[in-house]
Amino acid sequence: MDTIRFDDGGSALFESGPFTFRHDAPETGLFAIRSGALALTALPAVPGEYPETMSLKGKRRPHRSEDGAEVSLETDSEIPFGETPEIRREFLFRGGKMEVRTDFLLRHSFAMKSIVAGGLKIEGLLHLKITEQPENGIRPVPSKTVDFAALPDGATVFDGPKCPLRIVFTAEDKKQTVFELGSSVWRWDLSDRLPGRSRYLIRKEGDALLFHWNLFEFRPGSPEEEPPHGRNLRFVWGLRWAPEETVPDSTKFRDVIDMEAMEWPEAARVLGPDGKRCAVPCFSSPKTLEILKKEIRTRLADAKEGDVYLLLTPDDTFCRSAVHENRGRREILPHWDLDVREDFAAWANRQLSRSGARLEMRVKNAEPGPKKAARSK
Repeated sequence: MDTIRFDDGGSALFESGPFTFRHDAPETGLFAIRSGALALTALPAVPGEYPETMSLKGKRRPHRSEDGAEVSLETDSEIPFGETPEIRREFLFRGGKMEVRTDFLLRHSFAMKSIVAGGLKIEGLLHLKITEQPENGIRPVPSKTVDFAALPDGATVFDGPKCPLRIVFTAEDKKQTVFELGSSVWRWDLSDRLPGRSRYLIRKEGDALLFHWNLFEFRPGSPEEEPPHGRNLRFVWGLRWAPEETVPDSTKFRDVIDMEAMEWPEAARVLGPDGKRCAVPCFSSPKTLEILKKEIRTRLADAKEGDVYLLLTPDDTFCRSAVHENRGRREILPHWDLDVREDFAAWANRQLSRSGARLEMRVKNAEPGPKKAARSK
């Protein structure tokens, strides 16, 4: 994994194959990304009245893991006006993916009238495919492909109160870059917990596509109602730019763990939109992870160099159980377990690698074609 370096102007730079990242560009606090022919530029966050481009440049701290498999950059910026809101971000690069965690640190005295979380400007686009949050099921389903060139200027591609889970951007060079929300989708649905609205807008402007993240706008229920007090907010998103690894069907497995054949307690299972538990487990559930980690640990003693273990999983799921998010006081908190699956695969492979073994994860009864290998982090 390449390292993060700084240019003469103090901007952080990271490169990995066709992917490049530059922080504090084009302005303080913002960042620019290029993935092949696709260019993505951050739109400024606006917590209240002042955009983050007016912030004071704080610390920029690069890190690299001991095994060199991941590098990260931590940043913090304070807007020196009003209640001095602070924005902190962590950019994590590993295995063909960039994850961005953003924290808004808002004082109690901060009146939450409006929170714009930023967004992205996308250029060099050929077409895109959007996957929305499912309302009536547990499986995310992508929309039809949208031809960017065929859209008239000013056309709205998406406008809704729930941020899309995934957007596949296909660039003019035919290479794909994928935008995805982090597992805790509920953090993007602030208007579900506070009096106001959220709005996510994707529209064409000239040769670019603008993706706006209006996280919260206060809407009082009565003339006397005041905006909510400030609080710390966190939301996570990411980009993938590398194709998933494939492995030949002829792989010989030391052992197969079939999640469909296992008995799952109620606490581990997906909570559907009807309030009922489904038969399939949710990877975000601590109980699911406890059971799966036990399955790996029982195999560690016998694992040998070259052994490959196969974990057959259900498709990634959209669950509503707040308990899975360690928020038991609430009943419903939507989350998507894709990221947690990858975290588990990374953990399992770290354990097995000590014996020269590895874990592969495949979706059971997936469509014919190359089998996806578990990603290592």
